[in-house]
Parts: sequence; structure tokens; C-alpha cells
Amino acid sequence: MAVTSGQVTVTSAAAELVIPAANATVVNYDLKRRTRRVVIRNGSGGGVYLGPTGVTTGNGFPLAASAEATLELYPDETVYAIASGSSSVVGYIESGS
Repeated sequence: MAVTSGQVTVTSAAAELVIPAANATVVNYDLKRRTRRVVIRNGSGGGVYLGPTGVTTGNGFPLAASAEATLELYPDETVYAIASGSSSVVGYIESGS
């Protein structure tokens, strides 16, 4: 299966980090489970919080500096991120399982 990756600069305003597969150039998801695996890494020194649309530093999943999170997403799911302080560069890589 094809692999896609990218980096997003996250600030104090929530930003779309991983877009739904239906909107992506290549649809990457497991045909049996209809999910895709996404690894997200906080490549900056500040904290980042992950979650759905409307994520805040108060309700998001914390991702410390240099930490990684692995998620299984359905094709229509989107992950958002917000930085706790100054901007942070967050990288991701995804593929079907």
C-alpha cells in the first residue's frame, strides 16, 4: 500500500493534522477493517494536544516534545492538533494496515 507523510506547523489555533482518507490523493486504509494507521510525532520542544475538531489544551490528548502517538483511524476521521505555547512542527506518516 502507498504511504503518505507530511509536517504541519501547529500554533495556538487548532489545525487539521491528518485529513480524511476520502479527501486524500491516495486512499490508504485496510480493506478488511477499513482503517488506516497513522503515527504522529511532535518534533518540537513544546507540548502539543491532539483531538477532534475544537481540540484545546484543556481537552486534547497531550503529546510531549519528541513523543509519538499511533492511531487507527476510519477513512472519514480527521485529527486536529494545537500547541500549548509557541508553534510546534508535528510530523505524520500513514498507511493502510
